[in-house]
Amino acid sequence: METERIPTIPQDSGRIPTVPQSQAMFQKQTPEVLLSEDIYFTGQNGTEFLVKASEMISKNSGESQIFKAYPTDDSIQVYIAKILKALTPHSEPERRETRNQVIAFLNQYSRKADSHLLPLIDYGEIEIQNQEYYIEFYPYCEAGDLSRGAGLFTMQDLQEKVIPAVNRALHLLHQNGFLHRDVKPDNLYFYQNQVVLGDFGITCRLREDGFASDKFKTGTLGYYAPELMSQSAITASDYYSLGQTLWTLYTGEMMYAGILRRTQIFGAEEQRNQINFAMMNNTFYGFDEIRKEDKFFEVLIRGLLQYAPSKRFDYAKVSRWLAGDKSLTREVDMPDSGVFTEPLRLFGEECWDKNEVGNLLFRNWDKAETVIYNGFLKDFMGLQEFEATRFLDGIMKKYAHYPKGDISSQDWKKIGLVKTILYFQDYKYLCWNTDRFTSLKEIAEHIRSMFLYESRSESVEKLLELDLLSEWYAHQPDRQEAVAEILKSVRNLFLTGDVFSQDTAFYWLTFFSLEQGQPVTFRKAGNLNEFVLQLLSHRNALYQEDTARRCLLVEDAKFMAVLCMWGYEDAVHILLYSAQYETLAKRFYLLLTFFEKNCTGETVLTVRKYYHNFGTESYLYWLQQNLDLYLFFGNYCKKLQAEILLVHIDDTAPIQKQRESFAQLEALAGEFQKYYENNYFMSALGLSCLTENDCITSNLLSAEWGLSFLGRTVPIGFKYYLNI
Repeated sequence: METERIPTIPQDSGRIPTVPQSQAMFQKQTPEVLLSEDIYFTGQNGTEFLVKASEMISKNSGESQIFKAYPTDDSIQVYIAKILKALTPHSEPERRETRNQVIAFLNQYSRKADSHLLPLIDYGEIEIQNQEYYIEFYPYCEAGDLSRGAGLFTMQDLQEKVIPAVNRALHLLHQNGFLHRDVKPDNLYFYQNQVVLGDFGITCRLREDGFASDKFKTGTLGYYAPELMSQSAITASDYYSLGQTLWTLYTGEMMYAGILRRTQIFGAEEQRNQINFAMMNNTFYGFDEIRKEDKFFEVLIRGLLQYAPSKRFDYAKVSRWLAGDKSLTREVDMPDSGVFTEPLRLFGEECWDKNEVGNLLFRNWDKAETVIYNGFLKDFMGLQEFEATRFLDGIMKKYAHYPKGDISSQDWKKIGLVKTILYFQDYKYLCWNTDRFTSLKEIAEHIRSMFLYESRSESVEKLLELDLLSEWYAHQPDRQEAVAEILKSVRNLFLTGDVFSQDTAFYWLTFFSLEQGQPVTFRKAGNLNEFVLQLLSHRNALYQEDTARRCLLVEDAKFMAVLCMWGYEDAVHILLYSAQYETLAKRFYLLLTFFEKNCTGETVLTVRKYYHNFGTESYLYWLQQNLDLYLFFGNYCKKLQAEILLVHIDDTAPIQKQRESFAQLEALAGEFQKYYENNYFMSALGLSCLTENDCITSNLLSAEWGLSFLGRTVPIGFKYYLNI
């Protein structure tokens, strides 16, 4: 149920109000507006303001009415004028004295930058319609109060911006003998890029015995401390409210909001009773919402929300929490906290939990093996946690002694170290030496950098070779079976041993840098059909080097990795194998047959025609089409000419069928070269034509057999035909 609150800034909706203990919990009021026209007012600090009656910010409160106000010195600053209604110059002397003390305190301290208090700009008494009121001026915080961002604050936001600021503000109040008594998200503001505490409407003075009492105000139900139920308050009361405030900012909802909703129909008294019962029993809700990496936040909340004020966290303990003091865990009831009963002292540092131990081992990579294999870490964990002790015992038994094999003795012990760090870090990150990865995307970016600077990554090589990448991924909460299978395939490819296969494996991993749903492309093509149509649209594109990687397509590891991502892993293994044992011509032939087998539709016909016209045997087709460049003498050579012209190769036939016909042409071309008078191959051997009558000649340069194509000697004219 919505209710109104006393705002310092405009609010989009009502809030749970600060109410008297005896007031109905959600009673709405619609008081008469105090100002009917703009007024000028000069405060005690000498600032003159124009208070705009037409720019009212809040009226639905029994405590005050709030208007926008502007200084008369032509500055652009905007303020709020807060006209108090519940407390006036004619109220009880005790209440007026408290208000005067609070104003004096704010006037002295709040405008200091490190106070983290909303600055009191000016104040005074004003007469409206023949009645006297108190008026206070504060900055207009356009960014609003922190309740607007409840649930959106990260742990970093809370640690760096909110908690230190409020802790400082409360400490300053308490040191000067005041209690705020209404700490909640609605009363925290963004002012000049820092968090400040405001709304001092129920702030009161502490007595000499350290207590304060007020029968009129208790604060806001759900945020005020349990001792305020009996109208008593101490400095620890504000820290209880801080705990509830931080919980709301982190989760987006007050911890006891469920109780308020369930008991709403029973009235305010029952709501107070139910919440008080939860407080008395230190009953906390929603701790399962705390993110795993923010587990230490639970220590702070439990410490601040202790029912007994003497056990509650104060300024000093909140400061210790901000400094990361894990020993605080022992001072609250933290089930399965994982915090050690005493610190592990290692490498000049102290560790209070397994996560810190994992970080320390990583940072001391070269020295960490010693404390694992000499039993030091195991002995310490024996006093802390049985499961960790058993884990370390297994590591020592398996990796302390080298069994001999393909893995070096040095790497064998490093496996144990990496697995220990993984275990102590709950598999959050994977490391080797100085490199640490928290996601496959980070690994992918690391490899991209490796290729950019033309270097090798020892870290990724070791993580693949020793199968640590797959083990780490198997423990990830967002693990996908398909990705796990890819990682296995990547490792198998890497273990092939040759550099080409390893580079292909590395490139395969780089695709994990893509955002979810982002397609894998190669030369702007998103699948094999698109790529082949694009590639074969130019007669020489197949044989040109990639300008960036300076390699042919059959030598391009990135292309092979793309084929793997497109689902052609088996074919890639064949292509990679051929790179080690086959000629360049055979590798291009295998690539074209791969295209033919795996493309669809008209693309298959495109591949066959390309093979016929511009493929690995296409120089033979060129020879057949350009026999008129040569002169044939003798019956045998003229017969050879006729036989070459008679060979028919169907450019729509399967590549294998075409190759059988090309084999006939190849045999005839061999005979052709024997009788070609200017054959460089024959000349080098000191041979000439077998007879004086049978020979083949040409006086054209394009007819000369002096060009190298895929390791073969072919006519020079073929170069211009293929445009290479």
